[in-house]
Amino acid sequence: QHGIRQLHSILKAATQNQNSLRNVPTDEQEQIINVFESVVENAVAERKIVSGHPDQPLSASLDSQGLFGPCMGDEQYAALKVWEQMREVKLECHGRKTFPISLTYMSKLEYLDLTCNSIREIPDEIRRLASLKCLRLGENELSNLPPGIGKLKNLRALILENNLLTSIPPEI
Repeated sequence: QHGIRQLHSILKAATQNQNSLRNVPTDEQEQIINVFESVVENAVAERKIVSGHPDQPLSASLDSQGLFGPCMGDEQYAALKVWEQMREVKLECHGRKTFPISLTYMSKLEYLDLTCNSIREIPDEIRRLASLKCLRLGENELSNLPPGIGKLKNLRALILENNLLTSIPPEI
C-alpha cells in the first residue's frame, strides 16, 4: 500500500495534468479512492464533519473546527486539499459496487465516469458536485436516481444506458 506521502505525490502530479486522474494507473486510482473513503467515513463517524453539508469542502469543514490535526496528519490534509481540486475522475470498469462518497467532496469536479461497474445506488450527496458537467453512469445496476442529481445546474450530459432504471426523477 502507498503511504499518504506517496498518495500526495500522485495527486500533485495529477494536478499538473489538468487536475485529472486520467493518467494515474488504475490500481493507484483505487488506492487513492479507498484512502479518501476512509478519511470521510472516519470524520463522519467521529462527527468531525456532517455528512450532508452541501456547500463546504471537507478540508474547510475540518479546518474550521480545528480538527485536521487530530483527524489527520499534515500530509493527509495536504493530499485532501489537492483531492478537492480534481476536475476529472474516470473509474470505469473498476468492479465498484458502491458510489465512493468521498467523490462528493470534490467541489471542482467537472467530469465523472463510473461506467461499467456494479453500482446500485447513487447517494443524494451527489448534489454537492455543483461544477459537474458530465456524469457517466452507464452499465451499472442502478434502479433509481436520487433527487439530488436535479440540483446539478451545470450538468450537461447524464449517461445512464444499460441500467435497471424504470423512471427518471422529475427533478431531472
